[in-house]
Amino acid sequence: MNRRGYLTVCGTLCGGLAGCSGNSQDSSEGTAGPARDGYPPESGTTPTDRTIDTSAFETTTVEGVDVPLAPIDATHHWYRGRAARFVDARGQAQYDRSHITGAVLSPAPDGTGDDPVEAWHEPTGQREATLIGDDGTYTLELHFSDVAPESTIAVETPGYRIEDSLQALTAQTVTDP
Repeated sequence: MNRRGYLTVCGTLCGGLAGCSGNSQDSSEGTAGPARDGYPPESGTTPTDRTIDTSAFETTTVEGVDVPLAPIDATHHWYRGRAARFVDARGQAQYDRSHITGAVLSPAPDGTGDDPVEAWHEPTGQREATLIGDDGTYTLELHFSDVAPESTIAVETPGYRIEDSLQALTAQTVTDP
């Protein structure tokens, strides 16, 4: 799936959630405010621990890829716990009218302008994502171009980050170092 398709889905989700925030302005706007990292502001309360089965999410197909649609209660839980970044891929006018507090505007520009999510990605621009099971296991299928066995791959999970060659990572089960 290309970035525009992904951000369109994120923008649709954020657009649907924007009305729930009850706030059309936040301190992440402009260059004088805090870093535009997409995380919600500190809430002062931490939600109770809860397991969210992301494999049970409904999906929509975008350019041949099934994209999970996170339900409002799950995204609200992640929002309160600052466990997710929020991106609004709608246009500037819609963002200005209403958006999730803390969400960054990223209308998937064609490599021009100030794209706040650009810094969230590895320099190659190639990324893959996968679901992580309740037991912490996952299977990652790489669909990158120009990747050779000696290419360095970074695997980042909520619990750890590891970098090694594709050959080394595929020779064994990847676990927390």
